[in-house]
Amino acid sequence: MKWPKLGVSDSSISDAGYGLFALETIPKDTLVGVYFGELIPVKSDSEQYNKRVFYNKYGASSYVFDVRRTIGQDSESFGFVDAQRIGNLMRYANHKSADQNNVDVVLTNYEGQMKIMFWSKKKIKEEEEIFIDYGRDFFKNSK
Repeated sequence: MKWPKLGVSDSSISDAGYGLFALETIPKDTLVGVYFGELIPVKSDSEQYNKRVFYNKYGASSYVFDVRRTIGQDSESFGFVDAQRIGNLMRYANHKSADQNNVDVVLTNYEGQMKIMFWSKKKIKEEEEIFIDYGRDFFKNSK
């Protein structure tokens, strides 16, 4: 498999810091990448909330991905993946709502492990910034 060429530069979103960009055209329905990081087992949502509060209070970047399955109004957490220290370029994908993003996040069970895969939902042009939808719960506890 040939992975798309990606790079990091200043985001087009003000105050977002860095963003993830396509360095070549990426066709629709292409695996853009897999989100990697340190697995944080489920202990409680308050632990994750406290970590986000700490990041926000000191203006630090947060690369915590909540691995959660949502069915209707109910959701089940499988834990968190923190790419702050151990991660790859996927951590630089910024948020846009589902109707504006260009990449879908798909959780896949591969050989007994949950994988966070980023798939292009449309053709992404060279130098275009890559956006995902962080989900309805991401901003709920961020302030």
